[in-house]
Amino acid sequence: MKTFMHKIVIVVSFVAMSLHCWAIDGFIVQTTDYSFSEKWSCTPNSSIAIIPEADTVFRDQKLYITAIAGGYQLAANKMADVAYSIKIFRPDKTIYAQYDNMPILKGKVQNVNLFQMSEYIISLVFEDDDILGTYQIEVVITDNVAKTEKNLESKVVLCDLPSYNNISLDEQAIGKWTTQYYLDPHPEQALPVYINLAQQGMIDDESAFWPILSMMREIYLQNQFLQPQLLDCFASQDAEIQYFLLFLIHYIGIDDDNFRSTLDSDNQAIITYLDSIPFPNIYGDIYSLVLFDMLWGNFMASGSYKPVLKLIHSLDYAKYKKYEGSLKKVDIDNISEGEMNKLINYMSYNALVWSLSSNCEQHPLVRQYCEWALQYEKLSGLQRKELKKILKK
Repeated sequence: MKTFMHKIVIVVSFVAMSLHCWAIDGFIVQTTDYSFSEKWSCTPNSSIAIIPEADTVFRDQKLYITAIAGGYQLAANKMADVAYSIKIFRPDKTIYAQYDNMPILKGKVQNVNLFQMSEYIISLVFEDDDILGTYQIEVVITDNVAKTEKNLESKVVLCDLPSYNNISLDEQAIGKWTTQYYLDPHPEQALPVYINLAQQGMIDDESAFWPILSMMREIYLQNQFLQPQLLDCFASQDAEIQYFLLFLIHYIGIDDDNFRSTLDSDNQAIITYLDSIPFPNIYGDIYSLVLFDMLWGNFMASGSYKPVLKLIHSLDYAKYKKYEGSLKKVDIDNISEGEMNKLINYMSYNALVWSLSSNCEQHPLVRQYCEWALQYEKLSGLQRKELKKILKK
């Protein structure tokens, strides 16, 4: 067993209800979503932070557990003092892990109607010698001012990682997986999805391939327990699928000397070629429309605020709108390099606005992040102006 205590700073909480009844209440946060704190802290108070609950987990996969409290009482000096304790029991009822008196809220409170998430998060990793089965989770939230407690229970099932060959997804399920993964993450399905997309020719085009690779790379980097399965399946695939797998293997950094020694000359040549091409820095300069899509691929894998904020910062491309009239008159066959750069940047602006507008409509979390950024981020005047227009659509 490995357990790690993480203390993270979460300044903004989430309004779950406006009525304060002076009775301690709360929830257990139990998730494999490593971006859950961003979904909590980078969305407006008036929104609902959707944090996917994990009811099953695999060995070497990280499980995050913390507590949320509301209904707490304040002392005469407006100070709150709320903590939680947790016990986790193995399937045989013996204690697996225990932490006591971890703060949820301790200090002066501006708005007593806000639920608060603890800054203390347990990161739990089950190992090979841990018993498979159901682990019981018991949490006690204590209001030290009111001298009251709230008892909460949950459970998680430790399972063996299924073979990728035993996971079958139809076209509709794959479409949902690639666009809504962050809402209900199932990393064990990543390999069969990637292989299926390659087999169906869905990622033959670079404009489709790089966003999917960005998504898969994020999933594999954050779920390293999947990497041995990726290497194990390589030899059983045909040359076309191996080609796509090599990109993923290389760009998550596991094509070590032992693996390379097993490759034939054609695959050795592919790896040598990939060695000369760094993975695109999606948080650097945006020099291609594909990078916008790669940022969205990263978001679909993580639900993270960071790629959305990068897209918002890229709204400075609006400065190229002034060339719209002149660019319509350009002879594309005799265009100068300067005019071509203006045209590309103008097209990038249009693509960026469309993608942000579309994803704000399709994904409530994107809109919530944009609303948060508009209120709290230090945006340029142009970024702020463009973002306001997008949010009014």
